[in-house]
Amino acid sequence: MNKVSNKKIINKIATSSLKNNRRRNIIAFIAIALTTLLFTSLFTIGFGMKNSMELETMRMVGTTFHGAFKRINIEDIDRLKTHPLIKEAGIRQMIGAVINDEFIKEQVEISYGDENYIKRGFNYPTTGRLPIEKNEIITDTLVLDLLKIPHRVGEKIRLRYTIEENGIVLETIEDEFILSGFYDADEAMMARMVFTSKEYADSLNLPENIYYLDVMFSNSKNIEEKLIQVQSESGYVPDEEGPAIDIGVNWGYMSGKLEDADPITIGGMVLILLIIIFTGYLIIYNIFQISVVSDIKFYGLLKTVGTTKKQIMRIIRRQAFFISLIGIPIGLILGYFAGNLILPRIASTTSIGGRVVKSPTPWIFLFSILFSLITVFISCRKPGKIAGKVSPVEAVKITDIDKVNYDHIRKSEARVNISKMAMSNLFRNKIRTVIVLLSMSLSLILLNSVYTMTNSFDMNKYLSEFINSDFVLGSAKYFKSDFRFKEDSLTEDVIGLINSKKGFENGGRIYYTPADSVEFLDEKDLEPQNQTPIQLYGLDDYLIDRQKIIKGQIDVEKLKSGDYIIYGGYTNNNGTPVWDRIKYDVGDSVKLNTENGVKEFEVMAIISYDYTNHARYVNFISDKNGKAIHSQLLYLPSNVYKEIIKDPFTMVYQFDVEGENITDYESFLEDYTNSIDYTLDYDSRDKQKSDFDNYKNMFLLVGGSLSFIVALVGIVNFINSITTSIITRKREFALLQSIGMTRKQLNSMLIREGIFYSLGTMIISAIFSIVISITIIKKLTRESFFATYNFTLKPLAIALPIIIILGIILPYIINKSMVRESIVERIKRDD
Repeated sequence: MNKVSNKKIINKIATSSLKNNRRRNIIAFIAIALTTLLFTSLFTIGFGMKNSMELETMRMVGTTFHGAFKRINIEDIDRLKTHPLIKEAGIRQMIGAVINDEFIKEQVEISYGDENYIKRGFNYPTTGRLPIEKNEIITDTLVLDLLKIPHRVGEKIRLRYTIEENGIVLETIEDEFILSGFYDADEAMMARMVFTSKEYADSLNLPENIYYLDVMFSNSKNIEEKLIQVQSESGYVPDEEGPAIDIGVNWGYMSGKLEDADPITIGGMVLILLIIIFTGYLIIYNIFQISVVSDIKFYGLLKTVGTTKKQIMRIIRRQAFFISLIGIPIGLILGYFAGNLILPRIASTTSIGGRVVKSPTPWIFLFSILFSLITVFISCRKPGKIAGKVSPVEAVKITDIDKVNYDHIRKSEARVNISKMAMSNLFRNKIRTVIVLLSMSLSLILLNSVYTMTNSFDMNKYLSEFINSDFVLGSAKYFKSDFRFKEDSLTEDVIGLINSKKGFENGGRIYYTPADSVEFLDEKDLEPQNQTPIQLYGLDDYLIDRQKIIKGQIDVEKLKSGDYIIYGGYTNNNGTPVWDRIKYDVGDSVKLNTENGVKEFEVMAIISYDYTNHARYVNFISDKNGKAIHSQLLYLPSNVYKEIIKDPFTMVYQFDVEGENITDYESFLEDYTNSIDYTLDYDSRDKQKSDFDNYKNMFLLVGGSLSFIVALVGIVNFINSITTSIITRKREFALLQSIGMTRKQLNSMLIREGIFYSLGTMIISAIFSIVISITIIKKLTRESFFATYNFTLKPLAIALPIIIILGIILPYIINKSMVRESIVERIKRDD
């Protein structure tokens, strides 16, 4: 057989076939456009969230530099900054912490920074200029507002600050400065900044190792490895304990995070892409498979004139490509707008809020085009093979009608057994039926999986990680992880005021004295010269009963005898103990050197330490090799704690109130901490519930949006199959009507076909939803600290009547709008 290699002829045949299949082209165009819309909206949301989260995190960190060398001297800077890996650098000279009374709820730092550091630190003045004269400073508008200073260059500002070294205050200085510039405050920033001139910083008696060298590399990949490489190649030799110089990686760079992303996160991203590819494949494959069967005689004739299998496959691919030339651009435009429409809604449920970065990066469109074309060409592969394999003789014999088999229906039943006829019609083309069922099921499976996941979010588990009572009241410094001094402790007057209010139920104090009033004797697993710091807490009975026990049991009465102690153990994000970081076991003896002599205790239980039961920071010291030795957390009942600590500080007061009084207490604490005693702050379950609800709603929004578009694709596939079925069976319907089938019975048969499609969709959806739920979803919930697996098929139950209604209405409407010829005209048709 001679091969036809003329590309122009193949293009001409493909174009001619396109012109003769306009209905098919419209459906294929819609399918390709929807598939591209899915990809584009996904990538738009993905890139937008990535960029927005990166910027948000960088603002929290306070810089866009890739990383930093911390606590170094000026000689170190000169050696490091010339390394060829470093493309840009900024220098900060840390002076100290500003301690004006007005900043009780804000962390304010005073430093010198060069222009590069200030620019990349979101601190460049929008009004005025950088400090030049000795006593000039720049800061943000929030600092000015707290000091009640007008937003005006030239204003005088008096600041009091401390100079520290290794946590020890060396000197407290109060000085007057002139405002040379300012910029808008950013709520995301964890610390407020005041920048002085270089001349002022040099005039102070500062410790040597107070410099920070922030650096930029050519890209954000492997930042930590590059920082280590720079210092090692600059003459600083790391040992087995880690880098010679303390380094910091800007965790705002998402690319750095993805390098260490867990398999579940990566798997979820890949799964979404595969779902979209599979969704697009099901509909595009079905369209071209139906088209090939309808045009099989045409392809058979092409074979008779010498067209090869590969050339026929190329003709079908060309048709798909020509349709893609229109469908993909439309999908790109619609998908980009849809993604940008959904993006702010998703961002509003996170800490990003309204600060969304909409970046029309070319990667969005390149990835969307690539994945769309891959989906289209994969979908065309099998229909192309079917068309290429058929022989000219077989092609003449094949029609869609010939495949139906009514033999199993007895002639006496034929008049009334419409349901069996509908079932036979459904399975005349098993592959097409299965594809339509899968296409329609996919959105329901996805929706049920998303709902199961969000329905498994456990608010109590989530809240228990951050708060284990209705309210927590304490110093504003406690909530800033800076509780250190007697003046930061709560007074009994405030606690008495809380207890006297209507609706109070119960409460308890956490005592903590940060000074080195307790130390270990006979430490486990440490060299004698290394003294592990201790954070010793006292708990009222109310709080002892609320601790999360890792090992052992707590007997409150035995604990209060003074012979026992509770050990705080480290756990990971899902609450699993990290045993290699847990130093003591239940039954171990702990000797403490206290202000009232040596006391020996037996470890009664190990509990998890979290935001609810400690100072929100863990102290550490460095051993002779520079390795960090973290504090060990220990807990005693209040009565024993007061016996061994001469001056106990009341760190926080946690309490519950009656349900109907929650709002009153919330209003009271809001007013009290803002108007009456500004040094105090509070947290509540309602505040944390809001964060939880936002997180849950984000999942529902993303999953629901994706499910909706996938459902739309499935409905288009269903409409296409029903439409094609009716068109190809016009002659068959006419023959049935000619032997007595009424129009009503014909409509009834088509409606029952639609109902069978609907029921099949629900059965497949239920089976796959159950399998995915008890395997994948169950595993995911186990990995999360705030989820408890909760099986449900509620979305399927809600969707069932909707699917059945669609199965009834769509076939009826399509048949009524398409079959308008007379019975005789339809019988005369050969196709």
